[in-house]
Amino acid sequence: MEIPVIIVDDESIDRMIAQKRIERSPNGPLFRPIREYEAGDVFLGDFVAGRHRRGPGKALVLMDVNMPRLNGFETIDEMARSASVADDSIVVMMFTSSANPLDIARAEERPLVKGFITKPIEEADIDRIIEIYLAETAA
Repeated sequence: MEIPVIIVDDESIDRMIAQKRIERSPNGPLFRPIREYEAGDVFLGDFVAGRHRRGPGKALVLMDVNMPRLNGFETIDEMARSASVADDSIVVMMFTSSANPLDIARAEERPLVKGFITKPIEEADIDRIIEIYLAETAA
């Protein structure tokens, strides 16, 4: 099994740290390929056009909350408007430095969001990501 990963974050250092921690984890070989987007609107363009797909199966999207132009919530709301694509091609998790209860509540209100991870990503987070991903792909 391979889990294609898309990291959407405006901070290049955060994208790099997440990628390195995922790759170096004991489960790192499961996460292939890992792609990055520096903005929600750029990812959204590829998502709507179906260019986010890389092979069969669902992609795991780690979506930052605070980004310029379209923040993570706005990006997810736009993705939800493309429900025919969204429902079968992605598993979205918020990935942010904000542990703000309001952000967590906003994430829980969105059906596309399946989890909330705070930066920096830890080994327990990777285990949780795999658990959520497997549950979503089995559904």
